[in-house]
Amino acid sequence: MTLGAALLVPVSLVLARPATRDARPHPTTCPAAPSYVQRVEPALVGLHVQAAADRPSSARLGTRRFGTGIVFDARGYAVTVSYVVLDAIRIEARRRDGRTASARLVGLDLDHGLAVVRLEGAGPWPAAELRPSGDLRVGAVTGTVGVDEDGDLVHATTTLQSVRRFSAFWEYMLDRALMLEPSMSSWGGSAAVDDHGRVSASCRCAWARRPT
Repeated sequence: MTLGAALLVPVSLVLARPATRDARPHPTTCPAAPSYVQRVEPALVGLHVQAAADRPSSARLGTRRFGTGIVFDARGYAVTVSYVVLDAIRIEARRRDGRTASARLVGLDLDHGLAVVRLEGAGPWPAAELRPSGDLRVGAVTGTVGVDEDGDLVHATTTLQSVRRFSAFWEYMLDRALMLEPSMSSWGGSAAVDDHGRVSASCRCAWARRPT
């Protein structure tokens, strides 16, 4: 081997670039919430409700109520569980960025346990994607996502235990209800979502029809 050939090897090693590794995100820069929560969160609002004191529902549920609303139409339509807004005289919606907007009741379906409110103000509003709850099967893993009265995001991984009739102490009866475990009775109106963030149900109820 000539001297020139002998020198070529160490020079080529010096000029060689080290193999690159895929960058790994630092744990502190990763979102704490699962992706399905991140997808549906912009469409969630907290509904602070004042109900009429002289109505029968107020004797059982009180005049001050709270629940999660899920915006499903960019014009500001949001679905929630019906008992939250039953006999409401004032509804205030708190957005995820802390801003508030007045809302009014535009639809009440006691047979299915659903209500629709419309948020006042300029849109378009971030809207969640709906999917028929009939696609769900017992044993399916879902996520339950909502907000609490302080405006904090709350979520948990849940499993569909059964689809059956449901009745509550305030004479609230549904022919078809999704029973999720663990139960989140204080998260009225929260969204049951799949792994893509699509809303399958509001609270224990089936799905909302889009208003015309």
